[in-house]
Amino acid sequence: MTDLAPRQPDATPAVYDAATLAVLAAMEEAAEQHLDAIRSTGYWDTPDTT
Repeated sequence: MTDLAPRQPDATPAVYDAATLAVLAAMEEAAEQHLDAIRSTGYWDTPDTT
């Protein structure tokens, strides 16, 4: 498979602008809320009967 953008291991890490950081923060918050909702169901607290 051909890479669209070749890997540059010695490249300087990207600097994100404010809009990108805001999107990343919103995604992180949404993921935490989703996990909290899953945890609150108590599903993982049930014993395994298999």
